[in-house]
Amino acid sequence: ILMLHGLSDSSFSFSRILPLIPRQYQAIALDARGHGESDRPETGYQLTELASDALHVLDAARVRRAFVVGHSMGTYVARTLAAVAPERVAGLLLLNPGPVGKNAVTQDLWSAVAEFSDPVDPAFVRDFQMSCIERPVPADFLDLVVQESLKLPAAIWRAALSGMMAYEPCENRISRPALVLGGDRDAVFSVSEMRAVASGIPGGR
Repeated sequence: ILMLHGLSDSSFSFSRILPLIPRQYQAIALDARGHGESDRPETGYQLTELASDALHVLDAARVRRAFVVGHSMGTYVARTLAAVAPERVAGLLLLNPGPVGKNAVTQDLWSAVAEFSDPVDPAFVRDFQMSCIERPVPADFLDLVVQESLKLPAAIWRAALSGMMAYEPCENRISRPALVLGGDRDAVFSVSEMRAVASGIPGGR
């Protein structure tokens, strides 16, 4: 199982889920380029490049084929990966995806991110993370999520969000089983947007 996190998050986002995965599965939670403990190069944040990074991780782990779990930004990487390297993907689980990377919410976010300077304002990052939470989470977990987001300099926020917003839909090229999960109180994508993703993938549900 290859797990791909959302914008400004890291593998830590999956930390409360990883212990629940049955032991017969090998789970790899990846820090995307520029996020978490990964390197922060100035370039390489287009979705095809992030998908290529994920393939290199599978190669390094000697994993021939994986179920790919993507959350938010990670769903765009997962779909791109499934389209360009279908032989490496057993199936997709897409958590809170959108059919395109650019909608009213992400455009509003871009307006703020475009004005970022270093260091990024911790209050903005906390508000951003809080806006994505419908039910309370443990305070120490939220604090650590905010700390992970604060690892991104302003330029990486812009590069990663720009790459996500430039997504070119490829659902009709996905030949693997896909399940879309989302909530009707998601702050970024509506239920209709998430249903559009599922209906766009042959056999998606």
